[in-house]
Amino acid sequence: MTKDLGFTCKTYNACLSNCMLFMGEYEEKDKCETCETCRYKKGCKRIVIKQILLKPRLQKLFMSLKTTSRMKWHIEESRDDGSFRHPTDSQAWKNFDKKNPSFAGDVRNVRLGLDADGFNPIVE
Repeated sequence: MTKDLGFTCKTYNACLSNCMLFMGEYEEKDKCETCETCRYKKGCKRIVIKQILLKPRLQKLFMSLKTTSRMKWHIEESRDDGSFRHPTDSQAWKNFDKKNPSFAGDVRNVRLGLDADGFNPIVE
């Protein structure tokens, strides 16, 4: 009944060390590709060790004054001076804001991005 009303909450299986989420192409994997930690409890093949609920985690970030200011930085502190120092400076972010003005208008709406250590998006 709750699913028909839209009250579902998607969970994601995660590595115990938070190295990766078992989703997409990794959905059927049994071990983390980074630390080799098993996805399931020992002796019981299909009981997951760790699951993440994304929505409650994001809501908790807005419960603290310290993290709330960081979550709203893209609206309150960002400068448009031609320098690329944050994803808000990218053309993709600006295009998204133009196409979705109601989403962009609420400071609490969060965009999730990919973090790739050592990746340089600017090719010279």
